Formats: sequence, structure tokens, C-alpha cells
Amino acid sequence: MRKETRNDLWFLIPFAIWTYFSVYRWSFLHERIVGFYTILSVLCMAAIAIRELQYVKEYTKRDYIAILITLFMMYMAMRFTDTTVAYSCFLTFCARHTKFDKILKVCLAAVALSMATTLAAAYMGVILDYIMIDDDRTRHYLGFTGALVASAIYFNCAAMWCYVRAKKITWIELILLAAGAYGLYALTDSRLSFGFTCVLLVYFAVRKHKPSFLSKAKKIQIAMVFSFLFCLGLSLVLNWNYDPQIAWMYKLNGILEGRLQFAHDSLHTYGFHLLDNQIEYYGNALDYNGIPSNVGKVYNYVDCFYIQYLQKYGILFFTVLSALTTWLANELRTHKKIDALVILTIFAVHGLIDDLMFTLYFNAFWMLTGYLALPKKQRKFD
Repeated sequence: MRKETRNDLWFLIPFAIWTYFSVYRWSFLHERIVGFYTILSVLCMAAIAIRELQYVKEYTKRDYIAILITLFMMYMAMRFTDTTVAYSCFLTFCARHTKFDKILKVCLAAVALSMATTLAAAYMGVILDYIMIDDDRTRHYLGFTGALVASAIYFNCAAMWCYVRAKKITWIELILLAAGAYGLYALTDSRLSFGFTCVLLVYFAVRKHKPSFLSKAKKIQIAMVFSFLFCLGLSLVLNWNYDPQIAWMYKLNGILEGRLQFAHDSLHTYGFHLLDNQIEYYGNALDYNGIPSNVGKVYNYVDCFYIQYLQKYGILFFTVLSALTTWLANELRTHKKIDALVILTIFAVHGLIDDLMFTLYFNAFWMLTGYLALPKKQRKFD
């Protein structure tokens, strides 16, 4: 076995195992394996750390800076006992010596299999398929602890599939992906995730018909580079200044199911700080007994990724994240990785209305930031 292949397997196998079981954190299956999962996660990270130390014989100044940034982000995540975010940061750094296509294929297989297992278990009655009926709206949770989870995971899977298959994707594949998205929408009524999946599929359908349609659109590419910063600014301005007395804001808040009002209230109640802020959000997510977390509490959940993570982790954390994301987007534009740039832009807009995008099983494309630690000549994002 070639040394490069062996080194890749040292990363890909533990990564696949951790990703597969991490998806269960959002399902009722997790309660049955919580102790096992904790030990397994530590073992997987240890295996990847050993691989990192064996593979890299000498660290450069760039590596040390990347390590410090990674440790800072992991530390901030662990202050919230959010191990999946911390592990996602660690994996992103360690992935830089493995080809991105390989990572996506492994991640796609692990996430899709875990999601299918959860759906099958819920269908067979092994775990709870919680059903929420509100007015004329019926939502199946499909074995997950949140109504939006299945659609958010599916969106990530569709993005990975389209990216890997971009040059050879067929109309049948696009139709099947659209059918799967619609099926989840019919069951969960997750309109926003369904809409963004449709946008993703339309892009790849147009790309299939005309592969170079964005290659010369320099202004659009530059706009996409700053999509994360633009969405951050838009979310702050819109949510901070939300006024239900203004007709268009009130109507938009209704379309977004109250998201503007809750983010506005949270900003004016808790604000945001240089470092973290220990805020308890209560939403419609279920505990492992099938009881909504907001029972006996005031609903205050902030769905906007930018507002929630800025409040939870602080200005310093989010400044680092914003800088890395914008730098990555510009590097993708420079290296003509337009598909990845478009996907990250869709995720950036998606973050305006959904917070499920920071861990790798919700957004595997975060892992591209790890390649920024490589010297410029090695930074190919392949």
C-alpha cells in the first residue's frame, strides 16, 4: 500500500466512524449509545492526532498559527460543552493533507447511511417519529429531535453529491435528488431547507447545460467572496432594527415564522460580547424523551446562524470565523473552484435563517478552510 494511501486511511476511517455516529446526536438513537459515543469520539480524535504527528515531520510558522487558531476555536466551543463543534474544528485542520474529493465521498457515505438508519428506525417504530400538528401544518420529525434536522442533513448530502459528481452528473441524478428533497418537505414541511436545495439543484442543472456560465462573471464571483460578511451585516442590521410597525418587516417576519422578532429580542436582551455569553436558548427541539425543550420556558430560540453564534461565542471567535471564510472564498475564486464557491455562498445565505451549518455533518465544506494552512503552492483545494 502506498504511503499516501495509508496516511489518508489513518484520517478517513476515524473521520467516517465519528461522522456516522455524530449524526445520531440529533436522533433518538443517540440516547442508546451516548456513553459509547463519548469514548468512540475520543478514540477517533486520538487516532487522527497520531496520524497528524506521524505524517507532518516538521511544522512551519503557518502550521503553528493554524494550530493556535484551531485551539482557540476548540476552547470556545468546549466552554459550551459543544464537543461536535470542537471536534469539527480539529478535523478541519487535520484534513489539510487529504484530498477534498476523498473526504467528501467518505463524509457523504457516512452521513447518508446514518440518516437512512435513523429514518428506517423511525419508520419501523424502533425510535419515536414525533409528529407536531399546528393549525393546518403537520410535521414529522422522522426520528430526529428537530423538524428541520433531516432536511438540513439532506441539503448537505445533496451539496456533496453534486460537487463530487459535477462534471458527470446526469439529469436522472438531479431529478432523484429533487424528488428526495420534495419527499422530506412533504413530511417535515421544512420549506426553507427545501428551497435552498432547489436553488442548489438549479445551479447544477444550469451548469450541466452550460458548464462555463459563471467562469467569466467576475463581478458575481467577487460578490460571492464577500457573501459571508454581507449576510453577517444584513442579519445584524435587519434583526437589530426590526420594527413590527413597519409593514414590510412585519410581513417578512411572518414569512420567516417569527425569526426576526426572536433574534431582535435576543440582541436587545443579551447583546454580544468580546468573548462568549452563556445564553440558554429554548426552541422546539425535543429531548430524548420526546418532550420539547421549551416546556415551562419562554421560547427564545434564534435560528439565524450569525446572530446565535455571535452571541454564544463572541466577537473575537466570529471575527476569526469571518476572516477565514472570506479568505477561503477568495482563494476558491482565485483557483477557479466556482462550484465550491457557489455552494459556500448558498450556505452563507442559508445561515440567515438556519443555525444548522457549522458542524461537518451539516456542512462538510467547512473543511476547505483547513487547506488555508498549506503553503500557497500546495493549496489546490482538490
